[in-house]
Amino acid sequence: MNKDTWIKTKDLDTPLNQVFPGTMTRNTVRDFVRRSEKVLSITPENIEKMGYIKLNRYVDKLDKKLMELEGEYE
Repeated sequence: MNKDTWIKTKDLDTPLNQVFPGTMTRNTVRDFVRRSEKVLSITPENIEKMGYIKLNRYVDKLDKKLMELEGEYE
């Protein structure tokens, strides 16, 4: 993830298409995290308390796991 597009805690309720230009969804960062945790059967993390580095690593981790899962079904 490019540092220019790093998510900050204040961005949790911002639509993803405003955080990441070109993204087609209007779901928020928080929605993405919570839905990803549910799909992946991961215990929800307290994202509100994460620093921005940990938050971005966590979002990247979820994204990678979802892509791996998607690849299993192709």
